[in-house]
Amino acid sequence: MAGPLLPVFAYLWAGPNTFIAVWWAVLHAIVGIGFTPRNNQVRFRRVDGVLEVSNGLIAQHLRAMPTSGTVRKPAGAAALTLGHVVFGVDPAALDRTRRHERVHVSQYERWGPFFVPAYLFACAVAWRRGHHPYLDSRFEREAFAAEGHAVRTINRRPTPVVWGRRSAALIAALLLAALCWFAFSLATEAGNTPPPSFETWRWTVTAVVFCSLLPLMVVAEA
Repeated sequence: MAGPLLPVFAYLWAGPNTFIAVWWAVLHAIVGIGFTPRNNQVRFRRVDGVLEVSNGLIAQHLRAMPTSGTVRKPAGAAALTLGHVVFGVDPAALDRTRRHERVHVSQYERWGPFFVPAYLFACAVAWRRGHHPYLDSRFEREAFAAEGHAVRTINRRPTPVVWGRRSAALIAALLLAALCWFAFSLATEAGNTPPPSFETWRWTVTAVVFCSLLPLMVVAEA
């Protein structure tokens, strides 16, 4: 039973990002109506369960993205993945970058709605450590390695080490939530206010764990 359910869960988990991507594709299709049809007609393809989209307006937006000016990655982007949708400057670019972008699809399936903030945070971590914020982020290292590129900073830690660091990040997030709750309780006692309700406790813990676990997980695996 678990086998057939796993792909369904992966689509649902990445669903919020895919939903945004579909609306972005629809917007480009509507806006492109008033332009040259040959250049701006949106092309849709479904390849291995992933929707691939390209047209002239999308190409303009992708080429304007600041990625890198190196030989390995020219300035601008050839493709961009959002959930189970991949945008490309043209069909040839989608074919050329398919292996790279499929890695990002699998990353969306693992991280779900957390992927975009985790990706940005990983770029910030790489930059803070003196590396390239795009090429040396942990998510791009994984994608470039799948293409066969020799990535200098690729992380190949043993699985027990990775899961040990993840567990430590989770424990640290829970301890931080408990500390925040303790401080919140002291503040209410000092102000002679009623003790916080269970609902307040639940949302406080959820917010603190959500905000602290994401950076701790990325740092643990960087």
